[in-house]
Amino acid sequence: MSEEIEKEELNTKSEEEVEVTDETLTSEATEDAVEVLVPEDELEVLKKEKDELYDKHLRLAAEYDNFRKRTLREKEDFHKYAVTGLLEKMIPILDTLERGIESNEKAESIEPVKEGFVKVCALFKEVLSKEGLEAIDEKDCLVDFNLHMAVFQEENNDVYDGTVLEIFEKGYKLKDKVIKPAKVKVAKSDKEAPKESSEEESKKDKTVKVDFKA
Repeated sequence: MSEEIEKEELNTKSEEEVEVTDETLTSEATEDAVEVLVPEDELEVLKKEKDELYDKHLRLAAEYDNFRKRTLREKEDFHKYAVTGLLEKMIPILDTLERGIESNEKAESIEPVKEGFVKVCALFKEVLSKEGLEAIDEKDCLVDFNLHMAVFQEENNDVYDGTVLEIFEKGYKLKDKVIKPAKVKVAKSDKEAPKESSEEESKKDKTVKVDFKA
């Protein structure tokens, strides 16, 4: 009876040792596979990602270079041909002037010459007006140093102080921008002009000062 028990214990120990040995071998083999395979797989993945990023970088660099060249070319063309539209509208005026010069050589009186000048001037004004040019030539208004350059002052108590009495040279605005202030004569008077509202005053730039005593 004791011998059978001892045999069973020996068999049990042998089976446990075999199981432990199998598990150990399997574990060692797995670790070896991890040590060998995982780094190679990671290297392939990293290499693939690097190639993709490099290709993407090259494409972006090429696209940016094309965009830069196209933008530069468009900018050059814009500056080169910016006045094309205006010149197209002024060509008929030039043609009219040339025809007028030819006709004047055969004219027997000065009247046709005067009429020609009037027509050309009207055409010229029409073209400039359509482009947004506006003359600053209003008289009997209060001087506005955003629009006027006061070059002369005259005593006149019949009007408010600072009234524009005379336009020496017209000024011009291109849409909302003053490109040439009008040169004017203004009144020096004892009559003070009515004060503007604070809202209207805020719209005017009063940093320009004119010293008539200088």
